[in-house]
Amino acid sequence: MSDIGKLKSSQLNALNQGPLAEKSNRATEQQVKEVADMYEKYFIREMMKNMRSTVHEEDGFIKHNNAEKIFRDQLDDQYADQWGKAGGIGLSGMIYDQIIDKYGAMMGLKQAIEKPKGPMNLDQKANFSGVTSNSANGLKSGSPITFQFQAPPGEKSELLNPWAGTLLDKKYLEMDQMQYHIKHDNGLESLIVARGSGLGPEQKLSPGDTIEAGKQLGWLSSASPLFWTVKANVSE
Repeated sequence: MSDIGKLKSSQLNALNQGPLAEKSNRATEQQVKEVADMYEKYFIREMMKNMRSTVHEEDGFIKHNNAEKIFRDQLDDQYADQWGKAGGIGLSGMIYDQIIDKYGAMMGLKQAIEKPKGPMNLDQKANFSGVTSNSANGLKSGSPITFQFQAPPGEKSELLNPWAGTLLDKKYLEMDQMQYHIKHDNGLESLIVARGSGLGPEQKLSPGDTIEAGKQLGWLSSASPLFWTVKANVSE
């Protein structure tokens, strides 16, 4: 594990800059890629080492001295380097995507997603649960995350647009339900299905209209849950 220790002490320092650090001190995409490449190289090197361990030298006719073993280790390093330069095994890209997805905003390499202003007033004492809980990487790849809200009984709750964006589609469903499909400016999409009453003028919105963050779309019924599905816009 000495290689990993050297990696952390030398190059991962660039990944630990706080959000208030100067731009010149923040990690660059190239530095993150180098870190990912080094992790992949280490994995390939360990994989080759384990493969060689399955061959028992004591069973052969020719014994290897220490010099030959050192040369073989150096040769394996060269093989690992060339393997990585030829495209590797895909591990580097996966590590890079996960670092950017989890720490990109902190490092100034990714725009942070602001707190949503909907689909209902999050300050209300509403029951909330994640119906489906996927990883951040799953969200990036297009896998949806669905949340369920239950408005407090006896309180009038507004149906709000989470982030600024464009209305893609609006449908009236059965049992007085409304479905909104919104493409947000931050690269996410929302599908909101809720039962409501006392619908306001925003119900006159048409596909293609822009909607501000926190804009009221209607009223929520405390007798029926609201379902909010959010996913990355994979078309971008």
